[in-house]
Amino acid sequence: MVYLPPVACVELSAERFYICLIDVNGAADLPRQLGGWTVERDDRELLQRLLSGRLVVKTTDDPMPEIDRSEVAGYFTVDDTVSKVEAEIALLKNRFTAVLESPERQGLGALTEPRWPDLASLTTRTPNPQASREGQGRAAFTLGVTVKDLATRWGKLESIRLTAAYPLPRDPGLPKNHPRQFRYYLNDDSSPVARPLPVSI
Repeated sequence: MVYLPPVACVELSAERFYICLIDVNGAADLPRQLGGWTVERDDRELLQRLLSGRLVVKTTDDPMPEIDRSEVAGYFTVDDTVSKVEAEIALLKNRFTAVLESPERQGLGALTEPRWPDLASLTTRTPNPQASREGQGRAAFTLGVTVKDLATRWGKLESIRLTAAYPLPRDPGLPKNHPRQFRYYLNDDSSPVARPLPVSI
């Protein structure tokens, strides 16, 4: 699996950075919060340690002159990433429908549609601009929870893609104790490796 660096969810006030770090890698139950920090804007050394090499998502469009763009792994937005996950869900739904209607499925019994991850709560959960102006770190925490939940839903989607399968008809020429063969019908590249959260950098 390709691993992403931790995501730094950043809220800015006039005097401070509020930073929430999220690990977005792993299976559906693994994305987790790594910690939260309140950092003075002139504490360049600590800011560099917390943000260098990280993916950064901010609660506002305010610039961060304290950190050079080359020091971070990249910037992204939750909205763009949600759109990419939604597009992947739509693609897998279409692939499932195509499998249902394919001639090779005839006579193989029912195929239950997977329970696709629900992104509705993520598209309506946005950091409170008033909280961001108050500079209490609440917006960074809210954004961190959203990023963690988005990564969790992506992990569930990848689990569905890698494990959804149906048994193929037995080859009459093989012994009865031969292992049953399955077609993993949502995994178009036959790779057993989960893909990382599709962030746009």
